Amino acid sequence: MSGLFARLRDSTTRTVRGELPFWGSRIGRRLLLSILAFSSLVTLAITAFDLYLDYRVGLAAIDKELTSIRTGYAAPLGESLWNLDKDQIAVQVRSIAALTDIGFVEVRNTAGPTALVVAAGRRIEGAAERRDIPLTCDCAGDQQTIGVLHVEAALDGLYQSLFQRASIILAGEAFKIFLTAAFVLFIVHRLVTRRLLDFTHAIRDFAPGTSWSPRGRRDAASLDELDELGEAFNALGEQVVREMAEQRRAEAELTRHKDLLEDTVRERTSELMLARDAAEAASKAKSTFLSNMSHEIRTPMNAIVGISHLMRSDALLPQQRGQLDKINAAAQHLLGIINDILDFSRIEAGKLELEETDIALDEVFRSIHALIDDKAADKHIDVVTRLDPALPAAIRGDRMRLEQILLNFANNAIKFTKQGSVSLLAHALAPTRGSAVGIRFEVSDTGIGMTAEQSARLFRAFEQADVSTTRNYGGTGLGLAISKQLAELMGGKVGVDSVPGQGSTFWFEATFVPVPVKPPARPPAGTIGKPLDLTRLKGRHILLAEDNPINQEVAIHLLRDAGLEVDVADDGLAAIELARRNDYDLVLMDMQMPHMDGIAAATHILHLPGREKLRILAMTANAFEADRQTCIDAGMVDHVAKPVNPKDLYAALLRWLPERTARQQVA
Repeated sequence: MSGLFARLRDSTTRTVRGELPFWGSRIGRRLLLSILAFSSLVTLAITAFDLYLDYRVGLAAIDKELTSIRTGYAAPLGESLWNLDKDQIAVQVRSIAALTDIGFVEVRNTAGPTALVVAAGRRIEGAAERRDIPLTCDCAGDQQTIGVLHVEAALDGLYQSLFQRASIILAGEAFKIFLTAAFVLFIVHRLVTRRLLDFTHAIRDFAPGTSWSPRGRRDAASLDELDELGEAFNALGEQVVREMAEQRRAEAELTRHKDLLEDTVRERTSELMLARDAAEAASKAKSTFLSNMSHEIRTPMNAIVGISHLMRSDALLPQQRGQLDKINAAAQHLLGIINDILDFSRIEAGKLELEETDIALDEVFRSIHALIDDKAADKHIDVVTRLDPALPAAIRGDRMRLEQILLNFANNAIKFTKQGSVSLLAHALAPTRGSAVGIRFEVSDTGIGMTAEQSARLFRAFEQADVSTTRNYGGTGLGLAISKQLAELMGGKVGVDSVPGQGSTFWFEATFVPVPVKPPARPPAGTIGKPLDLTRLKGRHILLAEDNPINQEVAIHLLRDAGLEVDVADDGLAAIELARRNDYDLVLMDMQMPHMDGIAAATHILHLPGREKLRILAMTANAFEADRQTCIDAGMVDHVAKPVNPKDLYAALLRWLPERTARQQVA
């Protein structure tokens, strides 16, 4: 016992020093509480059972005593009660009341005319064992009940005895439980918790970057489960040290690779930026080259077409007119080839953009019919057009490119058909998702047809059905390739179905969005509609800004033939000065001129006082859509491309010349 208390003192001393006593650990407290709870429950159960047995023994003793009273006193009391010997009854009652645990005794008669009651002691109010014993006598040989002996035995003594016994038992058991719990807690601390605390301190003391020293190792012969836990813990610590070292090496390697990757990414990014800049510069250079080439080709073409038109107006002999018509046809053919080459180059460079406008399908078919009608009539070929009634009246798309595809198909059909007919058809395809509608356009002919091998090569750039086709019919092989690429830009596709000797059907399929309201008819100027009324042009004063002398000559003749008064500016600066001094009805502006280009000149003119509403039309060889948009952005109202078709020029002038003022009408 002294050793245990010494341990307790040592624990108290360790507490003062900041160490953890064996009862201060959480495991120790839980174990102590568990032992106390379990032991208390067991002790209470055993004590309760023991007290129950004592209670039963006490009750049996009282019952035995009451039985002995019945055996020893019932007969004498019955005889005394029969004789009405009250004194004798009182003596007997007092003797019964004097017995142990008997608290109250009463005798009363139940027969006879006279009531007799003899009692001793006081009635018990609390817990008691009560018994009524019948009193009998032998009356003329017949046993009769003449009274009752009532006995009450108090249980307070029994309960007090049980309480004292329970107190002694519980006190002793509590002392034993405390000693047992303290001993078990001491052993557990010595064998378990103290060593677990060592492991805890070892873990807390261990940190990254420190060397690992195993703790808690013991002789292998005396190892227990906790020792094995310690060995596993030491092995884990050594593994952690190794893994941390490996992790540091991996992190260093990762950092090195990261730095290398960042350097590589920066280098590659710089290379890509240089490549992007070079590609953008090349694309810009190509666009500039295409624009310049278009301008340089269209400028002399404008002179050829314009002068041939002027010469034809003055020609007297039919032979001369025929020769000039041939020159004009050759020029138009050359212009078509140039346009195909430029379109193909723009598509290949990704510079061709589609417009989104409302398209009336019947107007498209009337336009195509009008453009091929003369050629078909020359070869006595019938032209048939048919629109599916199920198609919408108007769709959303690029009208010019749609007409370009169909016109290319139609021109080929006329070219390769000697007799018969050419049909232009359009019908709806199967319904698509949403409001979009699929449309199939077909151009069929009764011409020479093609084999499957020839059809497979047909839509490749610079290729035709075979070499003999070029010799017999001419052509560059670009038109169908351009049509295929335009169809793909529209999200559609093209193809051909052909039978040699029977004819071909070229088709184009795409999806379009219907337009609820049909757009107003806009037939191309000079191709559809009534002849132009040029009387409105007479006497109107316009400014022509053009630097090329031949183009000046052609334009002046065309304009003066229509009755217009024309002033000429050789460059942009001269155009600004003339516009400042004169009140013109309209300005025709070339884009590329010396000293100041047409875009800058138009911007300056529109900022002159009183010239804000002056209408300026671009008449230039810069014929790309981007060029047209540049002119519109600069404030010009329209764009007429060179070589100029006189009818297109007159139509544009009629469309944009303002109404005559009262002063002009009087003049």
